[in-house]
Amino acid sequence: MEGLVAAPLWPACECATSCWQGIPSAFRPGRGRAGAWDGAIPLPWVGQFYRRGGVVVLGVNLNNASGLLVEYDIAINGPKSQLEALRASKKKPHGSWWAYRSLRSARAVLCSLDGQPVRDEADPVAVADTLLRVSRLQAVKCSPQDGARSSRTANMDANCPPKFLQRELEILNPRAVVAFGNESWGALDSIGAMRITTGGPNVWRALLTQGDRTREVFWLPHPASNGSLWEKSHNSLLASLRQRPAVASASRS
Repeated sequence: MEGLVAAPLWPACECATSCWQGIPSAFRPGRGRAGAWDGAIPLPWVGQFYRRGGVVVLGVNLNNASGLLVEYDIAINGPKSQLEALRASKKKPHGSWWAYRSLRSARAVLCSLDGQPVRDEADPVAVADTLLRVSRLQAVKCSPQDGARSSRTANMDANCPPKFLQRELEILNPRAVVAFGNESWGALDSIGAMRITTGGPNVWRALLTQGDRTREVFWLPHPASNGSLWEKSHNSLLASLRQRPAVASASRS
């Protein structure tokens, strides 16, 4: 019906009261007015060629997350999407290092799982199609619209992973998770048993056990962090994979 706007979906979450306590109404997404985003908890990005037993890229949360298909819109919908920007040799789609750097590291892990030589690929055009092979999850599914990536509340960090991330990983059943940022490590630690196998300069490898499934975790600093820090951690990841290939232990079924 003309003039009606869908109500935001995030208040329907059973954790809404604790997660959004103290957040001013002006910062809450989808406030029921014309033109406002709907405030939905976004669906994961699942690439066209992702298969169970593949690689999941784990971030902290989307900036101003809103809308079920926001990950799809960011990734491949339109000429300004991450995919098209990378294919046009641009390293910072939407002004962010996230897509290029996260996919560059994910590509190295995919090569290792595929039994191929682990070669670094700095060309964004060559990195672009990695987006179609991975799934991308966020540890926190919604956030205040205040323009800050780290604007999540402590309750969002605590409530979201057990409620959503745990089940998403069970369904996607990756062999490897490439996680970025301190909060992503904490999210994984809250949903399973984490055992560190290798620690190096700004990169960690661990085995995450959830029930009867074990997945290897590769942790790096967030791609938006200081460029030289991320570059060092990425190079450490490459060296680690060349010395010891990724563990292919999760079921493909």
